Amino acid sequence: MQKFKKIFRTLLFILLCLFCVIGLVLIFATAKYNSIVNSVPKNTSALAQPGKLGQYVNTFIGTGGFPYWVCGFNFPGATVPFGMVRLSPETMSIYKDTKAYNTSGYYYADTKLLGFSHTRLAGTGATDGGHFLFTPTSKPLNEIDFKKDISHRFTHKDETAFPGYYEIHLKDENILCQFTATERCGVHRYIFPKGSDKNIILKITNTIGDFKANDGQVKILSKNKEIEGSVRTYGSFARRNDGIQVYFVTRFDQPFSFGIWDGQVFREGLDRAKSDSLKLNLNFKNETVNVKVGISYVSIENARLNLDSETGPSTFEEILCTAKNKWESKLTLIEIEGGTHDEKIVFYSALYRSFQMPTTFNDVN
Repeated sequence: MQKFKKIFRTLLFILLCLFCVIGLVLIFATAKYNSIVNSVPKNTSALAQPGKLGQYVNTFIGTGGFPYWVCGFNFPGATVPFGMVRLSPETMSIYKDTKAYNTSGYYYADTKLLGFSHTRLAGTGATDGGHFLFTPTSKPLNEIDFKKDISHRFTHKDETAFPGYYEIHLKDENILCQFTATERCGVHRYIFPKGSDKNIILKITNTIGDFKANDGQVKILSKNKEIEGSVRTYGSFARRNDGIQVYFVTRFDQPFSFGIWDGQVFREGLDRAKSDSLKLNLNFKNETVNVKVGISYVSIENARLNLDSETGPSTFEEILCTAKNKWESKLTLIEIEGGTHDEKIVFYSALYRSFQMPTTFNDVN
């Protein structure tokens, strides 16, 4: 009898210890989660301010939630009403580097930022898009491992977003990133620290959530400061119909040196490649790098036409002003009176989302 009592006490002690460990882990995880999600982004910065009604739109509403399947599957990035391009960050979990808890690519409780891609669905439980991921880094070339995802740690207090605009300061490498958009083009600006390396990794075969991609193709037109290419991707919807082919043309405001990773080896100076795993490294001299990206579901020629027609010689500030005005014209369609500040945020944020689907799919021609 004494023997059984001793075994019982031992088992009880082990169970109590186990419960204590589980309790401590849960307390730590909850505290960590709360520290992440309680950090608040801004809707105005010294570099850009929202429109009269755009100030009431919180683009982060619907990007998080626990458990993750209660997420609204929205995104905080730059777009215009019904835009083909939704230029937004992709993130990765602090736990096991999990991607796409939010099917639009950005989950509010994540702490790692993978880069900025141009396409995604809005408000659905399906994961599609993620075309042409740009990741800036001030690391020297010999420290970049092209076999792995390149990521930055970030906090929400370093983000700013409002209709037509997204900004983030990546503090670890001191890189300021700004984005705006037209219907079919994404417009980027990266400001690197002085004296640092100034690299942008362009992942041609990127997909949100690491869905299948193949037939990545790229050609670098260095004299024109352009890059063109395409990829076929297979997301939740696209894989049901043999994938979807997407084309792009990227135009920079300065010359760059370059190299291509084809999934096996990195070659500097290589100006074209085909691969199912395709990344580029682009290196710049100036601290401020401006990028315009046109996309098309028809052809490279149409992607270039979209780029020329919608951005042309316009500056970042001019394109942002146009994007803000497009959103103001939509948000003013319904006039409201009274209400608290928070109630206005709820109303205009919901109205903003109602102008994101369906999605422009045709080109300018």
